[in-house]
Formats: sequence, structure tokens, C-alpha cells
Amino acid sequence: MLRTLRNHPTVTTAVAAAAVIALASMLTVHAGEGTAPKKKVDPKKALYTKAAVDKKMLGGVGRKYLPSKVIYPDQTIPLRFTHKTHIKEDIACTDCHDGAVTAGPGIKKSIRSKDVSLPDGSFCADCHEMGDAEAEPPGSCDTCHLDYKPSNVPDDFDHSDVSSVTKPKVKVHIPPPNLKMNHKRHIELGIKCQTCHGTMKEIDFATRENALPKMKNCVEWCHSGNAIEVTEKGKKVKLRPPKECKTCHINTGDGRLKQNYHTGKLKPAGWVYGDAHDENWLKNHRTVAQQNDEHCNNCHKPTWCVDCHNGLRKPLKVHPNNWILAHPISARKNNPDCQSCHRTQTFCLDCHNSLKVGGDTEKNPIKGNFKFHPDGWVGAPGNRSANHHAFQAKRNITACTSCHTEATCLSCHATTGKTGAGYNPHPPGFRGADCKRMMRMNPRVCAKCHVPGDPNLTSCR
Repeated sequence: MLRTLRNHPTVTTAVAAAAVIALASMLTVHAGEGTAPKKKVDPKKALYTKAAVDKKMLGGVGRKYLPSKVIYPDQTIPLRFTHKTHIKEDIACTDCHDGAVTAGPGIKKSIRSKDVSLPDGSFCADCHEMGDAEAEPPGSCDTCHLDYKPSNVPDDFDHSDVSSVTKPKVKVHIPPPNLKMNHKRHIELGIKCQTCHGTMKEIDFATRENALPKMKNCVEWCHSGNAIEVTEKGKKVKLRPPKECKTCHINTGDGRLKQNYHTGKLKPAGWVYGDAHDENWLKNHRTVAQQNDEHCNNCHKPTWCVDCHNGLRKPLKVHPNNWILAHPISARKNNPDCQSCHRTQTFCLDCHNSLKVGGDTEKNPIKGNFKFHPDGWVGAPGNRSANHHAFQAKRNITACTSCHTEATCLSCHATTGKTGAGYNPHPPGFRGADCKRMMRMNPRVCAKCHVPGDPNLTSCR
């Protein structure tokens, strides 16, 4: 008999839905925990069976990104419940989640995520005729308790005093989530429960997978940094909810997010900037960092990047197992940029010399009539073929440094009076502003080709 809740004062829709948060975020049944009584089950009551509960929990929930198990630890609640049936009876969320609760304040006053705003057994007695299996709705113990055994209930059991029941072996276990959440503030702003948790109209047992809000929705709907319209104290106002990750996530002393928990390590899911920290992350993280390096700083210090990019740390995952065979293709494309970790004039050349694959022709002379470069590779500036090395060097100088050092270029492109044949390496129009700018930046580069008294440097000083 639905005796009480139907007569409760009507609660605004905005407030009503937010109360689902506690139950939606907490109710998780573990397969294999508790056993239902061995008896025939009325098909009309099939949704109350253990198998039905497990099916609802483990079945497809139609979500691409599920709430993190690191943020929401596994919970154990050996109970049966159906939100769908209660909502059909016009029972509002706050009717159950803001009354007599198991721990903490009601949902309207909850300012911490650890508050367990679930109704206790005495509150359920407002509707369920305790001990009466034939009542509607049923009130027998095994209606809700998966681990019910007749031996747990004394003969003189007073159904109005649930404390006299022997405590079951499987206890309700709801660890606090690794997250900050102020339900009271959200309710005060008129944010509806279904905005975050869905209508619950098709949900029987609410679980972490099917009823908890996803961070993606929190950011897209409210916490994007844009102003939104809310209702505060009966008036429509515009607010700009904070978008910083530390608004909801637990942060450390330096302001960055805490990543290591007893439930595992917190990692991005991938829907923000394509930042999933999966097996391809080392290869793809450059694109994400170029879009928004501040996003990376939510978890990492700037020195974290430098540790790899200055060559001090060499992660083994950077290159695949067959990299030695496959790297020539990537090196010619310069993807990834080899110079991010390696010095091309020494690293490539030293390896090629030791393996006698290309490299310095003085140490590894090419035997026979074979030659590496095509015809027309070398020629005077006025006599350049399509194969001339100038074009190839401009296209990808990294390919040249796999065999040659800077001294190879200087043998021809240095000025007369020092070394070389005097071929000018500078583009047309270089003498003037470009020349002065380059000399101001680093005059030591000029000294590689020019002697100190070279008159060509006069116009650049």
C-alpha cells in the first residue's frame, strides 16, 4: 500500500531529480553476492530476482564513456530496488533521498560526496507493509534483501523495529568517491536531478555504469567556462561555473590533480582533446600539447616534458620493436622529429658507421662501381639538374646528416681564404637585414665559414 509518499508535499522538479545522485552513485550489486530464497518466483515479480538485478547491472548501458572505477570505487549493496516502478507511482527523488537516510544529511543539505543519502529501512515502511508478502507493494524481508534467511528473524520479531534482525553476513559497503561534490549548491540553483542522472524511468537498480553522470556532460552542460542561466532564490540569474579540473577533482598541495589512489591511477578518458593515455599516447601527445598545454599542466609539471625532450630520459615505448628496420621511412618524413631526442650529426652517423651502412665514406668507402647519389648530384649553381643535392638538402637536411657532418657542406660552401670552393650558401637578398639579424642572434655560426676579417661580413655588422 502506498500510504504516505503519495501524500507528501510536491517538490519542484528541479529539486526532485538531484536526490537520485546519492542512490544513483552508490547502488552497485556484485555478481555472486547473496542468494535469493529457493522458491518459485511470480513472473510479475521477476524484476526482484537476483538474476534480474545482475542482468540490469551488467547489461549494455549504451554509453561510450563510463564513470571511472578509480573515482567511484566498487560498492556492495545486497539489495533489490527498482527506480522505474517507484517513479511510475509519482514518487519524487527527494521523497526518499531527503528523509530518514542511512548516513549523513539528506540530499538537500549534502555538501560532501561521501554523504550516503540512502533511505533506511524504517523509511521504506511508510509504503511497504513489513512482514506481509501478499501486500501491495510486498513487504516481506526477501522482497528487498538478497541475503535474507528466515533464521535471521526471531519468532517474536517486531517488523517496526528492524534493529532486532540479525545482521547479515554481506554488509552494505559504500566507499566514498574520490571526488568533490556539493549537491546542496546544485539544488539551490534549480539544477534538476535528471540533468545529471537521467530520468531513471527505465532504470531498475541504479549503478555506477547506468546512472552516474559522466564528466563529459558536466563540462559540456555547465562547467565549460561559459555563462549559463540558473534559478537562484526564485530569480533567473546568469552564472559562470568554474571550469578548472580542481573544482571537482581532488588536488595536491601544488594545485595539480591527485592521480594515485588505492583504486588505481587516474588517467584521462580521451574525450577531451583526444587525450586518452593509451598505448598510442607517446606517439600522439604532441597534437594535444599543441592545442592546449595548460590542459596537460593540470596533472603534470612542465619539467615532466623536459625530462624526455632534453634527452635525459629515453622511454622504451617511444619506438616499436622493429624500429631499426622501419626508421628510415620515418626519418625521411621527419615524423617523429628525431632531433627532439637525438643529435643528428652524431647519433645517426655513429650508428651508421658502426654498422657500415652508409655513414662516413672515408671510414666506410663504397666498393666497386656502386654509388649512393644519382647523376647530377653535384654541379655548379648554373648547371643544376633535378637531382641536384641543393634541392634534396632543402627538402630534408636530416637525410643528409645520416651520412655527413657539417664539415662536408663546408668543404664547398665556405669562403675562399679559409676552406671550400666559395659557393654561397645564402639565398638571394640575404645580405642586409637578414644577415644583420642572424649575426646579432649568434655570430659563432658565421665564423664557421668566414674568417674574422672577411669583407663579406662588413655589411652585416
